[in-house]
Amino acid sequence: MDILVLNNASAATTAMIPNSHKGAVQRYHQKYDQDLASGKYLPFAYPLATFGAAIGLLFFLLVPPTSSLHSPFTRYLTFAVIASWHTYLTIYCQGLNPSTGFGVGGIATFGTVWAATLLVFNDAKRDFKRLHRRPRCISAKGDETSKPAINSLINASMHLVEQHSDDSGYAGSQYDYYWQSYPPLLEDRLWWVLDLWSNFRLIGWDHGLDTMPTIPASVQKQLNASSKRDDNIIDRPVTTTGLRRFESRDHLVQHFLWTFIKGYIMLDILCTLVRHDPYFRGDLDAVPTGLPQFMLDWPGLWILGYRLFVGMAFVWLGLRNVLVLAPLLIPTVIDSKLLGTWSEPWLYPDHYGSYTVVFDKGLAGWWGGWWHQSFRCGFLAASDWILSICNIPEHTVSARSISVLTAFFISGLIHAAGSLTLVGETQPWAPTAFFMIQPVGIIAEISWRRLLARYGLRHRIPAWLGYLANFVWVHLWFWYTAPMFVDDMAKGGLWLGQMLPMSPARALGLGEKGDSLWCWEGPWAEWHKGNPWWTSGLAF
Repeated sequence: MDILVLNNASAATTAMIPNSHKGAVQRYHQKYDQDLASGKYLPFAYPLATFGAAIGLLFFLLVPPTSSLHSPFTRYLTFAVIASWHTYLTIYCQGLNPSTGFGVGGIATFGTVWAATLLVFNDAKRDFKRLHRRPRCISAKGDETSKPAINSLINASMHLVEQHSDDSGYAGSQYDYYWQSYPPLLEDRLWWVLDLWSNFRLIGWDHGLDTMPTIPASVQKQLNASSKRDDNIIDRPVTTTGLRRFESRDHLVQHFLWTFIKGYIMLDILCTLVRHDPYFRGDLDAVPTGLPQFMLDWPGLWILGYRLFVGMAFVWLGLRNVLVLAPLLIPTVIDSKLLGTWSEPWLYPDHYGSYTVVFDKGLAGWWGGWWHQSFRCGFLAASDWILSICNIPEHTVSARSISVLTAFFISGLIHAAGSLTLVGETQPWAPTAFFMIQPVGIIAEISWRRLLARYGLRHRIPAWLGYLANFVWVHLWFWYTAPMFVDDMAKGGLWLGQMLPMSPARALGLGEKGDSLWCWEGPWAEWHKGNPWWTSGLAF
């Protein structure tokens, strides 16, 4: 295998960079095997990797809040055990392929945040309620199904109702909706806990985000009636940031299927471009190869812009295509009788907002409106907890500043942990710095708008000019800050991962020599025989 020798100014040693994408992948796996053989790292293996939030948090949530095993002490102790275990995974485990490698640290760190959200920042079993439904032909008082006989009758009648439900998937006239507290029956409790454990946006929960589309007005009326409350009913099917809810299963499938197809095609193009650029296999100063001549003739600044665009678009499309799988498959593939409430299409809103919010709100619109809000509940729970500890009133400048700083600090930790568990030579401080500097840009644009308003200039600027200024500002900001993140991911080998099973672009001959339609080459999982024995498992 031909090797290029490159001096890396950011490292004390000379980096050996393969001159082909396949060579870089091969070197990645060789280093992974060497690290495992030397005992430096353990593989990310099941069941070892599940002993934190996947098992510890899940089992503790199944303990009723009325039990003597549920107390502030046991909640905090469970969190401490989960946090310790996830820290251990982040420091000592790595993944078999680049995508898994980043996920080891990233998922472990957010798992810690989510455990804190449910156990420390809140007492979720006592305080949280989820949206639930029962067939309207059954009348039950309170917010809980209380007797096994009634449950059996409800399940039987639900089967009959499902057989006559319309194809739209909206069954608002056939069910009664109510807020379900922690259920006393184990069967009901298991579904309640699984929903809470895996529903990071808390959609359909009373502690969910108020930035999401609302549930239908008819359902809100029933919830008010069942809980004897008189809350204002606000029907918001589309938010100001462009997130939408879906009233029918057909509309949901059409939207997410088309989103997935578009994303797959664009990801295929990006994956093919990445294979031709040494930058994405860790050679940050190399000139792209294998691209059209007009691109090779671009000035250095344009090459930088091209690489930042490809890297950021890769992250955006990769995340989006993963996130759409749940709303695309769960309510359409799984039997609606099994899903119950979660067969309702309006419980699956968009993940990404409209990009027009960036033209209107600038950098704050990028992060707070357009970008996905999958982790926002955890961020807000942490900041609210800090505000309560410090006795800072909500809706003040100090409160908003702490909320923004907390969100970006946690984001930085998540991505730094992902950087740490990549096999390549990374600098985890770089993604942390990227996220921690974002509030500076947001504060700068807010200050600029206030300055214009003070002198009466803000309303004199034409709307089109304001949109253009926001667009230019946001992308100029990322021009100078995004390399901290993208460069680190390139050195770590993130771009070497192949997300797609098949590539039409490679089948058309646009990839490297020897590429074919099928992309998933090499092992995705293998059995690891560890020493001690409890480290053995299926390594991904």
